[in-house]
Amino acid sequence: MLEDSAKSYPITVSAGWACFEPGHASDLTETTLIGRADQALYGAKRTGRSRFVCGALMGR
Repeated sequence: MLEDSAKSYPITVSAGWACFEPGHASDLTETTLIGRADQALYGAKRTGRSRFVCGALMGR
C-alpha cells in the first residue's frame, strides 16, 4: 500500500502468462503465445484482484 500524509492507495496486481515446451510446439508463433497469455490475464481479472493465471500448456 502506498501512503502519503493524507491518503493511502492500495496496489493490486493481476497477471497472465503462457508456457510451452521447446521442441514440442511446431506450430507455435509469437502471436499465439501472446494471445494465450492475454486470455489468461483476462481470466485473472475476471476472478478478482491479485490473481495469477497460467494459460494452457503449449506443445502437448
